[in-house]
Amino acid sequence: MTSSTKKPEEVPTAKPILDILWGCYKPAILKAALQLEVWAKITSGGTTAAAIAEAEGWDPTGTRMLMDVLCSMELLGKQKGKYYRVPVADHYLVPGKSSYMGDYVLLDMGWEGFGQLADAIRTGRRPIMEDWTGERFAQIWTSRFAPRRLAPERGLDTFTATWEKLGVTAESGLRVLDIGCGSGIRTLALAHQHPNVHVTLQELPPVLEVAIELAESLGVSQQVVTLPGDLQEVDFGQDDFDMIFMGHILHFFGPKVVASLLKRAYAALVPGGELIIADVIADEERREAENALLAAIWLYGVSADGDMFSFTELSDLIQGAGFVDVSLIREDGEDFVRARKP
Repeated sequence: MTSSTKKPEEVPTAKPILDILWGCYKPAILKAALQLEVWAKITSGGTTAAAIAEAEGWDPTGTRMLMDVLCSMELLGKQKGKYYRVPVADHYLVPGKSSYMGDYVLLDMGWEGFGQLADAIRTGRRPIMEDWTGERFAQIWTSRFAPRRLAPERGLDTFTATWEKLGVTAESGLRVLDIGCGSGIRTLALAHQHPNVHVTLQELPPVLEVAIELAESLGVSQQVVTLPGDLQEVDFGQDDFDMIFMGHILHFFGPKVVASLLKRAYAALVPGGELIIADVIADEERREAENALLAAIWLYGVSADGDMFSFTELSDLIQGAGFVDVSLIREDGEDFVRARKP
């Protein structure tokens, strides 16, 4: 074949790169709006961009552009030139409200130190920020659970259905330990199904306040006790629970901490008791499960040793703690790893 008839090399599209670049705009817009406290500047009756710019001494053109794009992002409303707060922003983006999520959002936006990820990888210095598992960040985590606080019943049907699919029955006398419980909503859903299900919620004290509030809202507080403290140090007890649940918590720690945690969980279960872990599991080759791989690099920035485990890696740690019958179940787009204490 002569050079004149040689088939030209196919040129790939740049769309994946451009899509990522385009996606960078919205976080920057939201960050600026939170820093300017845009939603706090808008009165309940609405006001114009020009009026806000004049009152605050801002550039009127930039103010108008920012507020217009917030409308397209469904974080502001606009009618006849006047802006107003939409419900989602009114609930979560107004400083001073108990449901304010702005501090959490701003913190998460800086997970890689605003451009320091490359340097961290060069040097191996991590976390880039302070470790998110520390007690100083507990109060920030509470704002992450603001939607649960405002609507505790939301999702109960979904969680109940998930337990049913996993074959977990909310039966009389069932004793459940929820380690690193966060809002606790998943195991509280079990308590909500049966008045004789007993749940122990383990978390740092500020986060436990949210879980207790949810338990009271759901009418199950009499079925709940708390175990405050750092999950790396707290004593889970001996042969006290029929089931232990860990939801999206193990990935914050390296294998040594996870192994220790699993051994203490093993000791806390009765013989025949079950361990259930909910998380995002990385594929074995670490090349396809995008959610897990994105979470892994995020963990590089916010934790000292965190990573997303593959099923084989997690299974080895679980079996090393003494568990048997380790299995992976995928339900409703979420990964669950189950195991049993013999």
